[in-house]
Amino acid sequence: MFGSKLSTDPVFDLTATASSGLTISYSSSNTNIARIINGNQVEIRGAGTVTITADQAGDANFAAATAVSQNLIIIDNPAPNISIVSNKGASVSKGETAILTASGAVTYQWSNANGVISGQNTAALTVRPNANTTYTVTGFNQFGRSSTRSFTLEVRADFQVLNIMNVLTPNGDGKNDTWIIENIDMYPNNLVKVFDRAGKSVFEMKTYNNTWDGTFKGAVLPEGSYYYIIDFGPGIGVRKGYITIIGQ
Repeated sequence: MFGSKLSTDPVFDLTATASSGLTISYSSSNTNIARIINGNQVEIRGAGTVTITADQAGDANFAAATAVSQNLIIIDNPAPNISIVSNKGASVSKGETAILTASGAVTYQWSNANGVISGQNTAALTVRPNANTTYTVTGFNQFGRSSTRSFTLEVRADFQVLNIMNVLTPNGDGKNDTWIIENIDMYPNNLVKVFDRAGKSVFEMKTYNNTWDGTFKGAVLPEGSYYYIIDFGPGIGVRKGYITIIGQ
């Protein structure tokens, strides 16, 4: 019995034997679905049901054999039509997280790319890119056929998600003990400077990593407001403002 095959399956052989040893010929009821090639092979050409018939003609010694027919069901196996949507649209601010969701397939595999956080083997990929990045997913249908789709996420250096904490309470309670500048890691060439009211430098660090605890030379600074300058790197931009230290 043939059973069923997929429209994308390769050529396969037909096997039949005759007790007479005479040649067996094959035919197809619909060559648009499947046709016989090379005498005993079936080439699938489309989806549907086709009848394959085996004949053995007679000769001077043997009578013709009764033809044998079997139905072959060809299941359509189109490549999945994949689409991708982003919960943040086509662009995000630098440091912002986006979720790219693919649909149209059964299983998914995302290629590795800048800023991938999680979900490479799922429909939903969570990303946090630091530059314009193209994300590509391969989707598979239930029969294993695949197709790919890509989505480019533009990254804006607009500082919209650069949240700068303006209060520091370095008292060891685990809350606001260090100065947090959210998403500063997106600007690795940053230079952070902090000054007191007299203009004296009390803190300076390249590639700031949210570790300053309001101290100067090992001692906690007096309560009050301090002026900061955050330089994000050559040609990127500068942010200025005040941070208040309270609760020694």
